[in-house]
Amino acid sequence: MGDAGDLTLSNRIEEALSQIADAVESFLRSGKRIVLLGGDHSVSIGVIAGARRVVPNLQVAVLDAHSDWRDSYNGSRYSHACTVRRIWELVEGRVWVAGTRSFVGNEDWSRYVSIEELPQKLDPSRPTYLSIDIDALDPSLCPGVGNPEPGGLRYEQVISLFKALSEFSLIGMDIVEVHPIYDPAEITAVTAAKLVQEGILAFWGK
Repeated sequence: MGDAGDLTLSNRIEEALSQIADAVESFLRSGKRIVLLGGDHSVSIGVIAGARRVVPNLQVAVLDAHSDWRDSYNGSRYSHACTVRRIWELVEGRVWVAGTRSFVGNEDWSRYVSIEELPQKLDPSRPTYLSIDIDALDPSLCPGVGNPEPGGLRYEQVISLFKALSEFSLIGMDIVEVHPIYDPAEITAVTAAKLVQEGILAFWGK
């Protein structure tokens, strides 16, 4: 376990995602597990692209207030609003999403489930990656996000999910979309940091 530091990324989104993919591939090939801190949710596309080079049968669990199912947004297929759609393509449909309250309208609805159903949808025999957009949590708990949605998950529900996934083979996780400027009290950052700690303990602390 160690801190690999910050990645220096290109300002061009496709190049940045390629750089993330290369770094993730390198870490996984060396036997490491990864915890990535974003950044907007598009960084997870690069993570999954790199992970698939090493773990072709990967499945992905996502917590997100938004369905992120657009094919493109503001002229980009790699916007944060397209993340689940791109991951769905990368892992051949093996992605499930919980915590969603905002939809586009043309989603693959079988991908969107309750947080209690999420572990049941995952195959315990497959390597798993967990991506957490912090806006999946209720904005009263995590106000420091770019696109808050009323309602949302409680902290205790996410911890219960960690426990349910502790018997799975987690290759990594990320927590993204923390916007400190919107939360001067730093509640969101503290919650995200605590989730990182609890996730590491649940998945790799044995």
